[in-house]
Amino acid sequence: MKTKNLFALGMLFVASLAALESAAQNPFTIKLETDGKGYKMTCTKGCSWTKLSWKDRGATTTQVITNNGVASFEKDVSEALNGNEKFAFKLRKGDQGYEFESISGTAWVSSGIASKGGLVAIQIDESGVQGPIKKQK
Repeated sequence: MKTKNLFALGMLFVASLAALESAAQNPFTIKLETDGKGYKMTCTKGCSWTKLSWKDRGATTTQVITNNGVASFEKDVSEALNGNEKFAFKLRKGDQGYEFESISGTAWVSSGIASKGGLVAIQIDESGVQGPIKKQK
């Protein structure tokens, strides 16, 4: 039993190292701003785009953000992916704020930012999600 547990722990460690290595090879920095009605994103590193925006379609809509852009999907996340992504993560507006789930290319698995509404600014990169951040003038 101890051998199986040690093996499982070792495999988890190796998987974590692989995720860190992948994230280090594809650094990115994105600033997300939302007022609860729409989203604006600015990518300053690691994306083929610099600015994106879209209207909020409710708590049931999940967006997929990649180095190539943003897309929504209905049933299967693969609908929003084309296989050329250096990183990809899901963004969903939840009851208590914003939820993020990594698909690939990040050192994090999931994260969330609590928000009661109003203007929120969040920084997302290969290492994690930070927010709310102060808006720069």
